[in-house]
Amino acid sequence: MEANLQRVKKGDAKASIHRMEIDRIRYVLSSYLRCRLQKIEKYFPHVLEKEKSREMGDASLLSPEEFAFAKEYYANTETYLKTVALKRMPPILQTIDMLKAVPEPCLDSFVFLRVKERQENILVEPETDDQSVLPFVGIGSMAHSAGLLEIAVRLCLNQRKQLCPHVWVPS
Repeated sequence: MEANLQRVKKGDAKASIHRMEIDRIRYVLSSYLRCRLQKIEKYFPHVLEKEKSREMGDASLLSPEEFAFAKEYYANTETYLKTVALKRMPPILQTIDMLKAVPEPCLDSFVFLRVKERQENILVEPETDDQSVLPFVGIGSMAHSAGLLEIAVRLCLNQRKQLCPHVWVPS
């Protein structure tokens, strides 16, 4: 798109519209990536545990860079806690289980979705191109397949300003 923009004359109205579209796409992508990093930071031990427990043939939910970030974040958090707080505790309290210390993602919440192709377990007509709101627990295993397009990560009725990310969308 940027190459197309360079071919257009500077005073052309198409150029400004094209530039706005590029900026909009860049904003949406950076917002999406920022949200993914917030999810990793918020649930890092659970993210790493899920990656370790996945089957060999299953697709990873994280890009290699995100996985490296999660491992580094885990190590940095653990080191910080040990040097700042845990070494000042009695010896019996100097260990921490990160899986218990960090809250789990809430998988009981609802997600918006649009069916792209017919799924056996979902009774939504794909021809209508409608959005549906379903519990994530019911569609979690299919959410990473090519059959569903997730539009939003969660309905945050009680927490409008805070994102409550828990749906892992494949990269």
